[in-house]
Amino acid sequence: MGDENSFEWSMRRFREGGDLLFDRWPAIDVYETDNSLIVVCEIAGMKMPGFQIAVEDDDLTIRGVRNEIPIESKTTYHCYEIDYGFFERRFRLPEYVSAERIKTTYQNGFLKVRLSKKAISGEIPNFYREIRRIQEGMNLLFDQLGLERWWRPPIDMYETNDSLIIICEIAGMHEDDFEIAIKSNELTISGERDGIPIEGKMTYHCMEIDSGPFLRKFGIPEYVNTHGIKATYQNGFLKVKLSKST
Repeated sequence: MGDENSFEWSMRRFREGGDLLFDRWPAIDVYETDNSLIVVCEIAGMKMPGFQIAVEDDDLTIRGVRNEIPIESKTTYHCYEIDYGFFERRFRLPEYVSAERIKTTYQNGFLKVRLSKKAISGEIPNFYREIRRIQEGMNLLFDQLGLERWWRPPIDMYETNDSLIIICEIAGMHEDDFEIAIKSNELTISGERDGIPIEGKMTYHCMEIDSGPFLRKFGIPEYVNTHGIKATYQNGFLKVKLSKST
């Protein structure tokens, strides 16, 4: 990627107007254990007061606003994939779930909402059992054939006066979990994210959050110094910084 493929960002109002495209963002998983219904929401860079969680018309609603990461002296954007602005997700609660007590935690880019289940009789329908079986079968086939099955976490890449900066949104990781390398002016970010730990017997209602091996590759302009990569990870965001040649 050369400088001719970059552009000055001048449409910030569209980026901040995330409410136009919030219907599938952020990704959620919804599953049941013997005693609880649990909703896991992947959205990095937040704090607990930043969420509004309520039950409205038998729907569990999660909403809030994610502000863009403040970066001084931005000049040029190369890639702009991470969503910011207003978000809202709704999930219709089964009739046997109690909305009287909602417990929430937020850690390392994952919001976890727990609701207790009422006593019921009979088997609870598992809407995603067949989908999960097919998914596991496809994963096994890929492994047997030696094929790659990467997923792509979203990134932003931009320049300041003296640096090229890449931001990657991927919750639930640690700084040592990433492999970051440069070869022939191509930067690679890779690793593997484990699936969300499940507590006891599960029944899935929704599966949107990616797990397993991930990979992102993108070209680095010639005027960027490819030595001395600085990488930090905090609250679900990986930040990679490279200096520009003088």
